[in-house]
Amino acid sequence: MKPNALIIIATDVIGGPGKGLFQLLRYSNSLNFEYHLCNYHPAHAKGASNEFFEYAQQNGILINPLHQNWVIDPFLILRAYKIAKRFGCNLVQTHGYKSSVIGFFLQRIWGVPWIGFSHGYTFDNKKMALYNKIESFVLRYPDRVVAVSQSMKDLLIKKKVPEDKIVVIENAIESKPHPPEMSANQLKSKLGLSTSDFVIGVIGRLNPEKGHEVFLEALRNVVKIHPDVRVLILGKGQEEKKLKNYCDTCGLNNNVMFLGYRPDVWNYYQLMDLMVIPSHSEGLPNVLLEAMANGVPVVSTAVGGIPGIIGRNNGVLIPPGNPAVMAERILDLMENPEKRKTLSENGKKKVLSDFRPEDRAKKIVDLYNALLAGSTN
Repeated sequence: MKPNALIIIATDVIGGPGKGLFQLLRYSNSLNFEYHLCNYHPAHAKGASNEFFEYAQQNGILINPLHQNWVIDPFLILRAYKIAKRFGCNLVQTHGYKSSVIGFFLQRIWGVPWIGFSHGYTFDNKKMALYNKIESFVLRYPDRVVAVSQSMKDLLIKKKVPEDKIVVIENAIESKPHPPEMSANQLKSKLGLSTSDFVIGVIGRLNPEKGHEVFLEALRNVVKIHPDVRVLILGKGQEEKKLKNYCDTCGLNNNVMFLGYRPDVWNYYQLMDLMVIPSHSEGLPNVLLEAMANGVPVVSTAVGGIPGIIGRNNGVLIPPGNPAVMAERILDLMENPEKRKTLSENGKKKVLSDFRPEDRAKKIVDLYNALLAGSTN
C-alpha cells in the first residue's frame, strides 16, 4: 500500500523553525508518510543563502528546489503544484509567510488539506511588517494551523484565525544533543577566553524584537561589579552595526564577542555559565530548550511560550524591556553557583522529559491522519 504523501514548503533559511522541520522528518519517517520537502533555490531567491540546502544535505534529506526568478514570482505556485502532482501528494504543509501564500493557492486549486505552521513574527522593518500581515491573513484559511505555544495561539486568535482551526504543538529537543567538536578548554583557547572566565551566552537574530540592546544596557551594570565577565553573542541581523557601536561607545568591547551566525551552535553551550534571552516577543524559542537540555541555567523575559516552560526552580523569568531587573538577576546567579546548579539540573530534567521529539512527531502525524480521514468522509 502506497503511503500518504505530503508536500512541505519550508522557510527560506535554517533557524529554529527549519531545525524543527528537519527534526520532524527524522522522527516521523517510519510513521507511514512520504515527505517531499521544497525550498526556494538560493541561486534565484533574492537574499537567500545555501544554509538550508547545506543543512539538508548534511542530514541526508533531498530538497525539491523551487526556482524563484523575481522577488514576487507567481509561478512558484505552479512549480509547487507540479511537484505535488508528480509525487501524488495528498497533504500540503507550509512554514513561513511566502510558503503560506503558496499553500493558500494550492488549497484552492487542488482541494487537498492544508496545514500551516506559525512559528512567530519578526519585526525587522516595514517590509517584514507587511509580510506578517500577509501571513496573518492567509493563515485564516488552512484546515489546521499549528501554533508552537498557547501564547502564539492567543495571538493568532487576535489576528482573526478561527480558534477551532488552531492546534498547539510545542517545539521539542533531542535527548542526545550533538557532541561538541572540541572541548570547552580548546574552544575557550580558540576564542581567547580564560578557563576561569564567567561566560554569558545570548543566541538569536540581531533584530529589534530580540532585545539585545536591553541586554547590553543591563551588562553595563553587571561589569561595574564583575568587570571580567565575558559575553558571547551568536547571530546576525540588521541591528549588528548598531549593537557593536553601542559596545564601542559604552566601553564593552573587552566584554562582548560578536560571533555571527554559528551552524555549530551546540559547541558553544558547553562554554556558557548562563544564558540570557532578552526578547520582547517570542513563540517558543529553540535556544531555550537547547540551553536547558545542555544544563545551562537561563534568565529570560516572560514572553510568548517561555513562562509555560520556566518555573521557579528551573530558570529565572524577568519582565521584558527592564535592564535594571535583568542586571540584578544576572548578578544574583553569578554570585550563587549552587543556585545555578539547581536551575541547571531541574531545567535539563524538565525539557528532556516534557519536550521529546518523538512525542512531537506523533502529534503532528496524528494531525495528518485526522485531516485525511476527514477529507475522505
